[in-house]
Parts: sequence; structure tokens; C-alpha cells
Amino acid sequence: MRKALLPLLLISTLTGANALAQQEPDTDVFNGKWDVRIQPETGKPQTARLLIVNFGGTWTTTSLLGNPKTRACIGKKVPVTVQVSQAAALEFTAWGAQVSPACPDLTVVLKPVGEKVLEGKLETGETIRLTRPR
Repeated sequence: MRKALLPLLLISTLTGANALAQQEPDTDVFNGKWDVRIQPETGKPQTARLLIVNFGGTWTTTSLLGNPKTRACIGKKVPVTVQVSQAAALEFTAWGAQVSPACPDLTVVLKPVGEKVLEGKLETGETIRLTRPR
């Protein structure tokens, strides 16, 4: 019975390895500077700068026009961790709470909509747009 199970175990292990190998590899295509605009459903947008370097980086809030409650966040360099960086998607988390309890953590999922533009929605429903500066 053990000898019969060994080939099945080997086949299932190889099949799992093949599935992992077929996933799209992460890339550094999104490394660099980005201008950020978060647009709430109503009100003025919030702006920030994002720097991505090798699956890490910083998020710096430059205006909180739509949310004056978090003034403590303006100008602070918030650490960023990139979870997915593929040609079809960018996902990262900005760890605001590590800088100040008033600064929220943001998990961001974006898709390319142009050569230098990414768009998505935050968990809170606001639209977010990243644009490479000229």
C-alpha cells in the first residue's frame, strides 16, 4: 500500500510545483516615484507621493483636503510594503499606524490604465490614481 501511495504523492507534489511556476512573476516595473490622488465620493481629493524601491518604499501625504482629522500624517514618511508587483497589478500597504496612531494603514490594489497611470479603489470606497511624474 505504501509503495502505491508514493507515486501519487510525487505526482501531486510536481503538479503543485508546476502551478506555482505558471504564476506571473513579480517585477520591478513599478519602481520609482508616483504622484497619488485619492478622490472621495464627495469633497476635495487627498494627495500624496509614493516611492517604490524593490518591494518597499515610502508614502508621504502632501494634503488632506478631504480629511482634516489626520493632519498628523502630512509630511511623514510612512513605510510601504509591496505584496504584488506584476504587469497587470500593483498591491501594497502603507503602514500609517507605525508613524502615528492618527495615520491609517492603507491597503491599495491598482491596475494599469495607461502607460504611466494606475487606478483602483481603497477599502473605504475612494478612488485612487497613481501617475508617474514627468
